[in-house]
Amino acid sequence: MAMDRSSASVAAERGGLMIRLFLPISPQPKLRPRLGRNGAYTPQKTKQYESAVAMMLRAQYKQEPILGAIRAKFVFYMGQPKKKVREHHTVRPDLDNLIKAVKDAANGILWKDDSQIVALMARKLYDWTDKRVGIDIELERIG
Repeated sequence: MAMDRSSASVAAERGGLMIRLFLPISPQPKLRPRLGRNGAYTPQKTKQYESAVAMMLRAQYKQEPILGAIRAKFVFYMGQPKKKVREHHTVRPDLDNLIKAVKDAANGILWKDDSQIVALMARKLYDWTDKRVGIDIELERIG
């Protein structure tokens, strides 16, 4: 999906709302909660990453959060490995943890709550060009 890196694309397609964004940030997974003396807490690294993602989303998406059912597509462009040993990104971080971090960061910005996502497609790919490390997000309101 080729698009301007600095702005969101919002259009009505096939009767539904379509939103496309690119976040120029190195994808990071949502880390597991840690246990401390006062109970469970979110690791600082996850908080900082989700805050940075939320800031980028707010800068690009100026509308109200989407209401209703959503179909979502995420493509995570990972940095190149030190040597090309595999075609597919089959190493950590896990795809589901990459998704969780972005979904949680987008709550209240792109949608009211990530429970609105009823269909999901996601991929993680190596960025062999060194020009597109980041996250493509495509959303379609379907209900």
